Amino acid sequence: MEKMYLFVLMTFLSLHGARAAELPSHALAPGKVQVGSLFGANNFRAMGEIKPSAGGEFLLGLPHNFAAYGDSAWNRVFGYRATFRDGSCESQGIDLCIARASVNLYDLGGGLQWSIPNKTGIVPYFRGGLSWIHLTASAQVGAQSWDGYGNRLAGTFGGGIRIHISGNFGVLADVRAFRGIDMPWLTRVSGGFFYQFR
Repeated sequence: MEKMYLFVLMTFLSLHGARAAELPSHALAPGKVQVGSLFGANNFRAMGEIKPSAGGEFLLGLPHNFAAYGDSAWNRVFGYRATFRDGSCESQGIDLCIARASVNLYDLGGGLQWSIPNKTGIVPYFRGGLSWIHLTASAQVGAQSWDGYGNRLAGTFGGGIRIHISGNFGVLADVRAFRGIDMPWLTRVSGGFFYQFR
């Protein structure tokens, strides 16, 4: 009887071990590629408003759960539009003057990502790198308009969670912070989708 119990126990353990070995670790293998799209909201400290963001990313798997990444995003950091009556506009045959202003921030960067792969399909990751920040501003009051831009180099760090719906497709949540010389903090919270080419 003891031999039978031992045989059943060994059979269960071997089957359980084989099943566990078959489950993927959800790691981005060296040389493999992941692409993704992100949509969310940002807060540019200089403006103090929550505005929309959208972007994409590209990752190349490296050994030891590292990956090289590149990403880019558009961030609206300020927007204003209003109409008013003014004699200068009426003299040009325009009933209402338009006043508008917008500030957009574009970031293009790259760096390293380190993830913690596991068999649950929920993979945390951490990132750090550098980004080129391009800031554009435009304004118009009646017939007069102004435009300007600026460029900065910023360090970026953050992390998130990648949730695998299937072996190579899923959703992700990402939090990122940017800071450069003479540049206020930019923080961004995003969600999106990813696909890994196997």
